[in-house]
Amino acid sequence: MNPFIATDPELVSLQASLDPYEYIIVGGGFAGGLLAEELASKQKKVLLIERGYPLFSTHTVNTARPSFARGEDDSPEGNEVIYQKLKSWVQLADGSDQDYTGGPLFTLGGRSTVWGLWIPESSKEVINGNFPSQVADDILNKYYAKAFDLVTNNAQQQQVYPQGEINAQELSTAMTQVKTAVQDWIPAGYDLHIGPVASQFNSPSPYRFPQLAFSTVEVLLNHIYARDPYLTVLMGAEVVSLDLSKPNETNKTAKSLTFRSDESKRIHTIPTSNSQVILSAGTIPTAQIALRSGLHLHNPLVGKGLIDHAIYAVRFARESNHTSKDPMLFQTYVDLFSGIEGVGKTRALLSVTINNNFFLAGKSSLPISQYMSGNGTMMSSTDGKQAMSEGTFDTIAILIEFDAELNDDNEVLNVPAPHPVIRLKRHQTHTSEPEQQEMQDLATRVRNIVISDILAPGANSTNSTAVPDDSDPSPRLTLLGAGIYAHEVGTMRMPGPNKTGVVTEDLQVQGFDNLHACDLSVMPHSVEANPSLTLTAITLRFAEHLTGSPVVT
Repeated sequence: MNPFIATDPELVSLQASLDPYEYIIVGGGFAGGLLAEELASKQKKVLLIERGYPLFSTHTVNTARPSFARGEDDSPEGNEVIYQKLKSWVQLADGSDQDYTGGPLFTLGGRSTVWGLWIPESSKEVINGNFPSQVADDILNKYYAKAFDLVTNNAQQQQVYPQGEINAQELSTAMTQVKTAVQDWIPAGYDLHIGPVASQFNSPSPYRFPQLAFSTVEVLLNHIYARDPYLTVLMGAEVVSLDLSKPNETNKTAKSLTFRSDESKRIHTIPTSNSQVILSAGTIPTAQIALRSGLHLHNPLVGKGLIDHAIYAVRFARESNHTSKDPMLFQTYVDLFSGIEGVGKTRALLSVTINNNFFLAGKSSLPISQYMSGNGTMMSSTDGKQAMSEGTFDTIAILIEFDAELNDDNEVLNVPAPHPVIRLKRHQTHTSEPEQQEMQDLATRVRNIVISDILAPGANSTNSTAVPDDSDPSPRLTLLGAGIYAHEVGTMRMPGPNKTGVVTEDLQVQGFDNLHACDLSVMPHSVEANPSLTLTAITLRFAEHLTGSPVVT
């Protein structure tokens, strides 16, 4: 390993026995990396243990790349391509759906190094209905705002990007038109808005070259290179287990931590009785560590409840007779299926992109499914790809994200395999014909109005074939594989309304004085939005709880 960032595992163990760390954090991703920064900045002595090493692209959105057509199937913008190459394998046990495409990413910064950057809030109904009341109130009224300022580096306090960077009238008109298409589904109290992204931009080319795309890598590397005495980062170290008090003991603690060095393959032990131990390794690895430590003997919910929400998507491309439109991202909450017997009103997040970067926009599991020529006629996939490689196209993507309840039939299995083994089956996938039809109708409306009123305004008045109509519907939306966005939650849940949990609402493992968890595993529900901002809010709340002082964003 680079000597400038190397830390000796044997010396870490020795130092921990002589001068205990105040906090030992397992995992340097979204939650663990943020916690390490917040605690060290308040001069708390922190040890961060990370299984992986740095990937010196820090974040693929920060990396220069050649010119390309946004949203094109073979553009280099899709972070999902990188994620699929780097993630670790997860084995599916009998009884699982076979569409799982996720897996942990072991690197400094974790999943924050390769993610889609979208940071919508979850709706207040979903937060209030599934989180502890005090946690819900704090998230909605305080920590969402703090989290947003943090992940955007305070760069979007006055206006959400790309306002101020592209034509204001064009942006406003496009937003009005998309809202018109989906107005029937937008619940009272909500509106269509510009979708926020976790970046600070500094470029005349919107969305192309961020000055900063948020990850925890940069701040951790700053501490590492500075040899900050308050933050020690031990990389290449897999935490195997904790030595926990027995179920019949009082004043339960995590007494020590055992890890395996990637370089030497040796086993090391760190005493932890005088430290606060925080598991932030991710929904699946955190559960693995807890199970190998026997935490399930204290609480049978450990490792259970694993779920990922259903996400549907469809993509279009239309040949343009002009320079492609500026990129746009719009989002709103929608209530679907209100008229479907046996289903009823179902909250979802709708995202509409026009020429916009997003996680699945490269060669991925979600190719463009419908190509249209400049005069509005449909093109075959082969002809569309050929024409797209030779000309200018506008691209559209429509994504619908649902929420999902935890399912205790799903679990991380406690087996001695060298890789994670899970049982995961999604029960809320909205695959019935009426549900599929309604989503298709929504996508058709959005597609038609984007093409007729945004990409080719006035086309209908001169050429009736210039845009498709409702008689030529959108293709059915594709159900994306579980784990594709690494949104799995629930294996170390906090309590929900009238439901028990593994950790308290302050993320302390129930019954233990010095053991905590802070990552997506503590979510008591899979929210209907990308959970990154919600997790950041929960993490900042936890940091303030630990230190008793406000976080600085």
